Amino acid sequence: MAMLECRHPLSSGVSKTQIRRQRVTAHALPFGIKLPTWGQAEARTSTTKRLEELQLQLNQSSQGTRYGAAASAQDQEHVLQVVDELKGLNPKASAPVSKLDGTWQLLYTTEKSVHGLVKVLPVQNITQTIDINDQRVTNRIQLAANSALQASAPMRAVNNSRIEYAFDTLTLTLFGLNLDLSSIVRGGGWTEAVFCSQDMRVMENSQGDTLVFEKQA
Repeated sequence: MAMLECRHPLSSGVSKTQIRRQRVTAHALPFGIKLPTWGQAEARTSTTKRLEELQLQLNQSSQGTRYGAAASAQDQEHVLQVVDELKGLNPKASAPVSKLDGTWQLLYTTEKSVHGLVKVLPVQNITQTIDINDQRVTNRIQLAANSALQASAPMRAVNNSRIEYAFDTLTLTLFGLNLDLSSIVRGGGWTEAVFCSQDMRVMENSQGDTLVFEKQA
């Protein structure tokens, strides 16, 4: 019977470094499963960390600006720079419409109409609620003294990140009494998620404005 010869790996001219590389980069797993290389894994970790840092920066930069109405030119520039970097790291395709569902607190906006209201009215809170099941979007500006301004619209998902809407309901609440102003409501367009995580989303709309929201608990 022929005897099997057991040879040490190094005797065949294969170095220890080559063996380690083969183990690290091996991808042959059952069911076609592939493991990322160390470089790919490190890149993902770095991107995730940077996204977290940018979200924190955006949140902090929005504080004290009264939704952007009191933001300095430097604040405005910084916010838009952070938004641009977020957009580059997080493609629109990764923010599906389903992730937009829920009530969101407005942190910052470039909308002049909102800034005008904030400067003259006792605004306490501004929220946007997107109801994917009912296909409606509702914007609410909560005022002091049990007063509020609320507009609602049916919406349609155009793609994974963009929705179209046309307002059909407008209600002004003064000291707890509701006034239906739907007969004079106008406006509509589209809004698109350029970044969306579990806690924050950044939108751009058909008016050319940028809005930053934080998920309400």
